[in-house]
Amino acid sequence: MARNKSAPRPTPHDVEALSRLRISFIRRGTLRVDGGEEPVLMMDLARHGAFVERHAALPIGTEVGLDFALPGNDLPVRAVCRVAWTHEHGAPGGSHALPPGLGLEFVALSAADLARVDAALLEHLGRPPRARQFSGRHLHR
Repeated sequence: MARNKSAPRPTPHDVEALSRLRISFIRRGTLRVDGGEEPVLMMDLARHGAFVERHAALPIGTEVGLDFALPGNDLPVRAVCRVAWTHEHGAPGGSHALPPGLGLEFVALSAADLARVDAALLEHLGRPPRARQFSGRHLHR
């Protein structure tokens, strides 16, 4: 009998927990903006968005695309996003640990891609705390 390799469906309790979760997710991605593409470094991932490092800010509300791979899966997640917030270098009151970049909210994500993001978040939660820490080996496409 063949194993079903589809992502597990989160329960309503899981979805509630996942909606509040943001994980460190140091990974390369591709930002699609103004008809072009540029490589970006993702810093974190949530069910509803991501933060990407980018030195040039974009206006709040700008629509962009974000493509990225999840661990153990070469098929990229393709999201349409809106710039929800920005963090500029040296911004007053900002986090010194956060690089300049964009807080992106997913506004269009296929059901299959959302299920894969959910599965990655659930898998992250299932790891021991030490295994959740950043390692440079995550810097692949």
